[in-house]
Amino acid sequence: MEKSIFDIITKAKEILKTLRLSNATIRAYQERSFSPLIKAYKEKGCNIFQPEIMK
Repeated sequence: MEKSIFDIITKAKEILKTLRLSNATIRAYQERSFSPLIKAYKEKGCNIFQPEIMK
């Protein structure tokens, strides 16, 4: 089943919230991890998860 990278990131953020991480910690994940992923996928014109994009 193909998954949108944006859906995966949204789900990851929801999980982080259930772990009771602070908003600042979740923002740090967004800035340091999720934003670069989103940028890479947008540059490739793709939104479906593909591990090879990050290589």
